[in-house]
Amino acid sequence: MKNVYERKLNHTEGKRHFIYVAAVAWEMFPKSGKPFTLNIGEKKYKAKLDGQNRIWTSDFRDFIDLSIGNTVVLKKNSDNSFSLSLKK
Repeated sequence: MKNVYERKLNHTEGKRHFIYVAAVAWEMFPKSGKPFTLNIGEKKYKAKLDGQNRIWTSDFRDFIDLSIGNTVVLKKNSDNSFSLSLKK
């Protein structure tokens, strides 16, 4: 099983503030509606996938640049939390 998911944010994701998780990465994430911890640097946030496999970013969008065209990297950690960063 993969433990890293990368995605270039499209127009809709950037404007509506979510990250879509494609089918190729579904096995990496908890089931829809089940919360998980998302780490951005030293900060920790609660997140979950909705019924359409989106992670809504309103709680943490001010702490990471989730602009249209940026590539996000979600890495699953050994404690089942996830780290969110931008690909440089």
